[in-house]
Amino acid sequence: MNVLDRIANQSRAVGYSPAHKVLFALGLLFVVIGFDKIPVSIAAFLIVTLFTVGWARVSAATWFKIMLAQSTFLGLSLIALLFTTTASQPADALWGVAMWPGWVGVTESGLWFLGELFLRSVAAVACLNFLAVTTPMHDLIRLAQRYKAPELLIDLILLTYRFIWSLYETLQSMRTAQQSRLGYSSFKVGLRSAAQLGARLFIRTYQRMDALNTSWEARLGGTSMPIWHTRTHQAAYSLLVTLAGMIVLAALI
Repeated sequence: MNVLDRIANQSRAVGYSPAHKVLFALGLLFVVIGFDKIPVSIAAFLIVTLFTVGWARVSAATWFKIMLAQSTFLGLSLIALLFTTTASQPADALWGVAMWPGWVGVTESGLWFLGELFLRSVAAVACLNFLAVTTPMHDLIRLAQRYKAPELLIDLILLTYRFIWSLYETLQSMRTAQQSRLGYSSFKVGLRSAAQLGARLFIRTYQRMDALNTSWEARLGGTSMPIWHTRTHQAAYSLLVTLAGMIVLAALI
């Protein structure tokens, strides 16, 4: 079992309707993207955090560790948007240099835009993370089957999901093997070990996924992958009520 599935299965929300959780997460995501307001993004993040930590009983340390890692990635990816290029220096310029054929620098309006975009991105990611840490993958697949999603699409999702975690598991096992042989005892040795790890990682992962595909075809004969599901779920009306309230609040702001 991978990390996300383990967290989802240990959360208190695992026994609640996956359809309600999907509706809550996607509905809140559309509110964040559609209304595009800083108060809406902040409110959505706080609501998702409250339900994740308070209602689903996911560890606060785990939740904020996930959000910190993804927020750091988002922040680094937005650095390029910090700079503005214009034909002449704008009135709200904070810093910049004149470069032919114009001006490059940082403006106050650019900082506001960057802040709004960052907050909206973090809130949107938090909505999807709520779904990931409260709903195991097999519940989502069973929900897709219930609503008649194409079998080919479901199989592709399963194989892709398995491939991602197979890549992660292979990375962890290879890195542990290198560490046991003092592969990272110094900076120079660490660089060489990292290069070897990168060279062998995808080959090993490809071999594992090829073996998985071969065994799947041998046992199932090309038919759809079966999903064993016996859990019954309770309704989660609190999520739907909160979503409705959030939509009203966003419309009034």
